[in-house]
Amino acid sequence: MDEFQIGYFVPDKWEDIQYPARLEWLAWANLVSLRLQPLVRLAGENRIEYVLAERIYENGTGDVWYVEIKSGVFWNGPAGRESFTLEQVEFNILSWMKDDLSQIGAELRRKVKEVSLELGPSGRPRLRIELIQPDHQFFYSFTSYAALIAHPEDKGLFTPTSRGTGPFKVDSFEEGMSLRFVPEEFYWDQSHKALSPVTFRQGQSASSSAFDFIPDISPDRWKQLAGEGMAIKQNALADALVFHMDCREGLFQEPAVRQALRFLIDPLVMIASVYGMGRAADHTHVASIHLDSPSGRQVNSMYDPDRARQLLGGRTVAFPLFYPARFAWQKNAAEAYASEAAKVGVSINPVPCGDEFGERWNTYKGGMTAIKWHHRPLAQQLFSKVYGTGAEWNLSGWSHPGFDKALSELVSAPLNTPADQAMVTAMKLLQDEGPMVHALWFDCNKGYNPERVVASTVQVGSGGYIYAEKLRRIA
Repeated sequence: MDEFQIGYFVPDKWEDIQYPARLEWLAWANLVSLRLQPLVRLAGENRIEYVLAERIYENGTGDVWYVEIKSGVFWNGPAGRESFTLEQVEFNILSWMKDDLSQIGAELRRKVKEVSLELGPSGRPRLRIELIQPDHQFFYSFTSYAALIAHPEDKGLFTPTSRGTGPFKVDSFEEGMSLRFVPEEFYWDQSHKALSPVTFRQGQSASSSAFDFIPDISPDRWKQLAGEGMAIKQNALADALVFHMDCREGLFQEPAVRQALRFLIDPLVMIASVYGMGRAADHTHVASIHLDSPSGRQVNSMYDPDRARQLLGGRTVAFPLFYPARFAWQKNAAEAYASEAAKVGVSINPVPCGDEFGERWNTYKGGMTAIKWHHRPLAQQLFSKVYGTGAEWNLSGWSHPGFDKALSELVSAPLNTPADQAMVTAMKLLQDEGPMVHALWFDCNKGYNPERVVASTVQVGSGGYIYAEKLRRIA
């Protein structure tokens, strides 16, 4: 087309829950990807696509990893072209490691011993990353925000004048109104010179007719949007609604209680509670879409109220379930679980939490906490971050030596080599003794005007695991 515009929905505040989406629309994944690029990213069906990196590989024993970047890549900015360098990649990784507030930084500090530049055997420069312990799966750390490379001098901020490595550059920007991109002349070969500028108009109207594209549709409104003529694109996703138990003291230290609570919820009831969206899970936090999911496995329901009664043995069980009040579906899901539990005499008190929930979700004690975990390409990434002993996101305080042993075997398996037995062991331990109730997987839902936007594919992933939704600030 000749120059065109896209109406792009972004609310001006989180409290607008009619069509919830994220703030900082300039840094939204679909817009940032026009300007900034990652080392690697996930493509459709969890395929890895190299972007700025030429290749990322290990030394054979998994304790040292190397990054080589593509030649002929330039930063595009107001001052003209500037070469993209390995020193800038090194700076970004070290900046993450110095960031005490970032979970990505915590993960890298837990895994990385040293980062340095060197010449490879062929004389080509490469980035050397020495790990504290061998990890044959460390490659997938680069499918997170850590893969998105910002120019050091831009302090991690995305502004109309910041540098980028992508195919477009910012031409004009009106706060809260529009953002106009034009093709970066040095990026494209002659066959692409005919590309035209594209303008994204920010929309905040409650009417879907004002938008051409809505990047993330809340369960609260997806059926309404479909009824208003907006097309909905859905793909299977490993986003999960998980109720985590506080195992640090008291009630949830007992394995029988933890297992009983997983037998209380029918996945079909949970799916219905979020307006018919999602797919059944089996309390393992392993989705069929995960690359390390055991081949041919079946997702079997664990709904069995009689088994729950047997495990509880007549004891009185009562506790709060903390959930973010921002979204109606979270309330519905919490209340659905409480209603099912009441049928066997378990008293769950849903407790709505305000805006502080996002920053304090790991401080609510004595009950369950409702968390939506985002997609990762490997289930073992979730194991490492959420369920391993002392992991940075282990808000439950759960620890199990058998699970840690299985996780160690998963991490030590060579890249792309199945370790099905270790995975089955980890999954079984989560079902039998784990610290969570997980009955539901979400789909990826995007809305678009079919007359103006073609949505033939949808990214399999969310958040920073394909494109970063926002850039961190580099101190």
